Amino acid sequence: MDDIGAYGRALFLDGKIQTKEDDEPFYHEPLVHLPCLVHANPENVLILGDADGGAAREALRWHSVKSVVVVDTDGEAVEACRKYLPSIARRALDDPRFNLIIGGALSYIGRNQTPCDVIICDLTDPMEEGPSLRLFTRELFLSLRRSLTPTGVISIMSGPTSLRESNVLFPRMCATLSSVFASVRPSQIFVPTYRSPLGIVIATDKVQRLPGPSELDLKIEKSIKREMNVLDSASVHGDFVIPSVSEESSGGGNTTFHNRQPDSGFR
Repeated sequence: MDDIGAYGRALFLDGKIQTKEDDEPFYHEPLVHLPCLVHANPENVLILGDADGGAAREALRWHSVKSVVVVDTDGEAVEACRKYLPSIARRALDDPRFNLIIGGALSYIGRNQTPCDVIICDLTDPMEEGPSLRLFTRELFLSLRRSLTPTGVISIMSGPTSLRESNVLFPRMCATLSSVFASVRPSQIFVPTYRSPLGIVIATDKVQRLPGPSELDLKIEKSIKREMNVLDSASVHGDFVIPSVSEESSGGGNTTFHNRQPDSGFR
């Protein structure tokens, strides 16, 4: 933990910023609400990662949501966030719909019997020998697909989309998801602390139309408790508009992540 000036207190893992107090809504709101809006009526939400509880907080704002399960392997990070960053999770951890499981995502997915409407992957980057390396593979996404309802949606943070970096992790994530799901929609967000646009990829087997601005505003007003800090109908549609060079690279060719060669997306 450390204070980083205007952005408040921050959590670092292996020297890399994971979350910050003051600009975390720029990250958590689109990560959660984009897939929920694509689904339109989520009830059961599974979140892989989310030590700080910010994604759970946002999911629990949906009136339709009956259950949010967070699976995180790092119990120490969860406790540190509870102690030093309580402003992020707020009262989400006390919500009766919330369930925290400290353990591995692969193990949980293998035994989970409850179909999910939305699965959110809020994971650390797939660095060599890192705990998340095998959570970005085609085999993992096939398992997640089996855990979804027929109209289920996956949202996954997919690394930088900048011109310098977008030909690495982001396009490979798009290619890997496209080898599993019928519909894959790349989106782009900006979180001030990271200084580079970040990609979120939304994947589903049921192609669903995103409502127009007026309809979307009404949906947000009726479905979500309290006004959002960052997201509205205009920004939702804007997130799905990415520069043409990034859009071309997001095709990713035929290069996918798989268990036989789950190498880092940053090489």
